[in-house]
Amino acid sequence: MFFKHNPICWPVLLTAIAASAAAIPDDRWPVVNLASLRQVELSGPVGTELKRGIDRLAQPPYTTDWLLADVSFKLNRAFTNYSGDVSGRFLELAALTSPPGRYSPATLQPVLEEITKYQKADGHYGGEMDFSQPMHNGSAPIPMLWGNARLLVGLVAAANEGHRPELLASARRLGDFYC
Repeated sequence: MFFKHNPICWPVLLTAIAASAAAIPDDRWPVVNLASLRQVELSGPVGTELKRGIDRLAQPPYTTDWLLADVSFKLNRAFTNYSGDVSGRFLELAALTSPPGRYSPATLQPVLEEITKYQKADGHYGGEMDFSQPMHNGSAPIPMLWGNARLLVGLVAAANEGHRPELLASARRLGDFYC
């Protein structure tokens, strides 16, 4: 309880832990090698359900326009006020589950090519936000900020998996918006 309420103690505690860890020779630390995500294949009921979920992304209504509706507003879809939520979740999942060197499902490629067109000058995605107004539960910026956070995660995952510098640049601009 003392550490929780005394912020001065945290740096002291962390320094003490680091010093004690440094005192142990490197050869005494266990080496843990985790398999790459691409080397792991889930089986059984969990693997079956994951495959069903991934396969579902290639079916209606998951068209490019539907997936981008929360940032483009070209299509009337429920919950587009959470700008970037659906598109961000899709980018993350599709990028992380695509086979190496291939975009899957087929809608991933066009979404990757089009998403950055909807980024605003200040870095966010979606409608305009008025931060001069007080924010409260349910005010317009709250869902948009949530959705943009999901999109930030999706942009980073897609940039890393697909080696797409333009997506990483977009993620940086979005991160700067939050800062």
